[in-house]
Amino acid sequence: MSAVAVVRDIERPSILFGPPAAPKRATGPTLEQMMSGTWSELARRASAACPMCGGRLQARWGAGPSPVAGRCEDCGTELT
Repeated sequence: MSAVAVVRDIERPSILFGPPAAPKRATGPTLEQMMSGTWSELARRASAACPMCGGRLQARWGAGPSPVAGRCEDCGTELT
C-alpha cells in the first residue's frame, strides 16, 4: 500500500479540524423547472434553446395544436 492510500484512510479528527463541511447545494433551476420552461417556449414560439447545448430546438408537430417533440439542430438532442 502506498503512503498516499494510507493518508486517505485516516479519519480527520474533528477536535482539531471541526466537523466536516456540509456539501454545497446547487443553485439555479431544477431539472423539472428547466424542462417545463423549454416545453412552454416550444409551444409558444415553435423553437426554444436546447437544454443540452443552447442551440436551436425545433418543435415537431403531431395532429394536435401542441408540439409532440423537439429536436436540436446543433447537437441532435430530442425531447419527447
